[in-house]
Amino acid sequence: MSVASPNGDWAVQYETDCTLILTILFTGGGTMPAKFKPSQKVYKRGVPTSQLPTQHFYLKNTPKEELFAEINKSSVKPKQRQKCLNELARRGIQVQWVSKESV
Repeated sequence: MSVASPNGDWAVQYETDCTLILTILFTGGGTMPAKFKPSQKVYKRGVPTSQLPTQHFYLKNTPKEELFAEINKSSVKPKQRQKCLNELARRGIQVQWVSKESV
């Protein structure tokens, strides 16, 4: 009834009436994108809380100016700084480190 491939892709087959075979192939990484900051709900007057839209802040949607500002902050955690550096490297942007005295 269901078959899983060894590399992580799933192929599910359903047989109906012995003539029609429907195959659904699931591919892809299946991982969530990295977050820049926590998600938040956009509050609107008169809309029930359960129906409010959620705004997500993913690194892939963050402008590079915000990423550089986050890297240059002195209060940012090392994990957040590394996530920003990894996103810039994914985009193909070279980071040149300059000491504060030379600026």
